[in-house]
Amino acid sequence: LTHRNAHLRRFWRDRLGRMEILRQVLRAIREGAGEDAFIVACGCPPEATVGAVDACRIGGDTSTYFSTTKVQARFLASRYWMNSRLFVADPDFLIVRGAATARDRHHNPCHPANMADAAGSRSGPPWVTLNEPRIWATLVAMSGGLITLADHLGRLNGEGFRMLKIAMAHASDAAARPLDLMERPLPRWWLRGGERPALAVVNWEDRPVEVRLPVERWPALEVFLSRADLWHGLRPRREERGCSIRVPAHDVAWFVHSTRMKPGPRS
Repeated sequence: LTHRNAHLRRFWRDRLGRMEILRQVLRAIREGAGEDAFIVACGCPPEATVGAVDACRIGGDTSTYFSTTKVQARFLASRYWMNSRLFVADPDFLIVRGAATARDRHHNPCHPANMADAAGSRSGPPWVTLNEPRIWATLVAMSGGLITLADHLGRLNGEGFRMLKIAMAHASDAAARPLDLMERPLPRWWLRGGERPALAVVNWEDRPVEVRLPVERWPALEVFLSRADLWHGLRPRREERGCSIRVPAHDVAWFVHSTRMKPGPRS
């Protein structure tokens, strides 16, 4: 716009703030679509959508890069509480395609190699092992929100299908709470309560890590000590100083319990 028509930048009611303008747009969409429509807001400030939509994206665009998984994990960790309170959370697509899970050379056809954004997403190599898509599948299933598939199913191999089946079979509408949210950039412990309690232990490191299960700090973890994790069949080892489990690099151990978890004090 030139200075001659700069006034066109103004809205008709230019005293409205940007958030209120957006809310009016969403309300108009709801009115036009009707109450029977299921509306998902995407790329929209979550606070603007409350009461106007059914579901809302709580992160950015996913992709088959480990760097993207880490960026998305920060979104899911900081916004987990929104699910079933403000709207149904949308973590973005459940995808598992990668070098080890799909017969496809082009897993991100719209993204040039190393097309990194300001947050560091899509930097570095894409998923090359089973470990990395396992983390994303676990986090989506533990988000308590929408599960939308976006892989070319005809190109997934047996491992890819197995990953989708496990994630979908053990999903729930309860969102997992990152227990160590304020202690490290990427939470390691994700605990889900409700009818289908679950625990995800994520290793974001580039090497295998021996993870001690801090039951004395979070007693709710006790119920998972006798369970085998869904991905590897591993069981926590009981030792003198407690229990621990060895999680491979860029991987996750995921435990699901069938009994409803009793609410406990927050640490």
